[in-house]
Amino acid sequence: MITNRIENLYKRIFPESCCSVSHAALSENVYFFKGYIQKPDEWANGISNNDPLSYMAEYDANTNVWREVQASLIQKPDNKYMAYSSLNMRKQTIKNLDIHKLEKRFLKLKQFIKDNLDNAAHDIAGKV
Repeated sequence: MITNRIENLYKRIFPESCCSVSHAALSENVYFFKGYIQKPDEWANGISNNDPLSYMAEYDANTNVWREVQASLIQKPDNKYMAYSSLNMRKQTIKNLDIHKLEKRFLKLKQFIKDNLDNAAHDIAGKV
């Protein structure tokens, strides 16, 4: 099944991380993907929204389209009195999805994280 292949691919590229694929409630062929850089036991207060990486996408099996909803990394504030912000990666839509195109996109995501490790809000150097 395609969802298992997507999960396995993400776990191969990010072995120290986790992800989830869920099925849309009202459609048999729409799936939601959420990628994390940490494992659940590393999240602050056990809340997935506290993960430094926010990567969400939807996959429509009817049209074979992968559409990224969010791709960002939480960064440290410039001043200790400021709030956290996020570095956004350009979102992409992949038509005629195959596993090689998705692998290329996950590798770009990994490179984006590596390029911004100095600004990341948490120590995630061992994750990429």
